[in-house]
Amino acid sequence: FQRLSSAEQADLARRLDPAVLAPVLEELLPRGEDARQPFRAIPPERLAAILDLCPRSVAAQILRVHPEEHAQLILQTMADPQALAVLLEHRSGTAGSIMTAEMVIFPGDMIVEEAVSHLRQAHVLFLENVDEVYVVDREGRLVGSVSYRDLLLAPPYARLATVMDPEVISISPTTPDEESARLIGRYDLPSLPV
Repeated sequence: FQRLSSAEQADLARRLDPAVLAPVLEELLPRGEDARQPFRAIPPERLAAILDLCPRSVAAQILRVHPEEHAQLILQTMADPQALAVLLEHRSGTAGSIMTAEMVIFPGDMIVEEAVSHLRQAHVLFLENVDEVYVVDREGRLVGSVSYRDLLLAPPYARLATVMDPEVISISPTTPDEESARLIGRYDLPSLPV
């Protein structure tokens, strides 16, 4: 794709199946804004179909190269515009601009058996990037986390608050994404709550 001229890239982007183009978009992101330019020529409805197949953070970065009116038109055509709009509220290069909504949150007073049942019913155990449960207090504040492994090995009638790890590192949506990556690497974190 990179070896083609901009006009050829735009033509190909208009003709290929959205399922083929979605992974191409993900590969182009690290190459900068110039690599994303051919996607500006795709009609809004078609680009929305492609972005619906991409991770939200990828879709948000693609929308950022479009003029505001064009981005809004694309967003309105997408399957889940609200989830993507949350990412677009945050400045590019921050944790808020790349965070995911794929997380599981349970109250600390929930018992393990009930939490595992909810996870199984929702098929959450099979989400690719989710491998722990976040525990919140009655006011909705993050107070801990439990890995799926620890949750499955915990006594069924124990409260999540008693099996969670209270030492949770979290960041603000305005934290630079380089700082987020540094924390993930430094502490070998599977995820980092925002």
